[in-house]
Amino acid sequence: MSFFSRLFHSSPASQPEPPDGNPVRVAEVEAILEELRPSLKADGGDMQLVRVSDAGVVRVRLVGACGTCAVSSLTLRGALEPRLKERLAWFQSLEAA
Repeated sequence: MSFFSRLFHSSPASQPEPPDGNPVRVAEVEAILEELRPSLKADGGDMQLVRVSDAGVVRVRLVGACGTCAVSSLTLRGALEPRLKERLAWFQSLEAA
């Protein structure tokens, strides 16, 4: 399988685990991630939600090109974190997995 095939076509074995946490909070965070995904995917990357803790900590994993990008922390702090703060009263902090 070529590099590009692996990058753009995931196999069932490479599917991420479902996010851990309160299903309502997980759905709220996933809705915000869906808003950002077109831009991330346009650059060959994506974000996966790993966990939403009861304490309001959201943990995401950067994948594809985002996983190795030098400015990925800017994506988290400049694009995702402000949206989470603005829209989710329970949100406390963001972590990268």
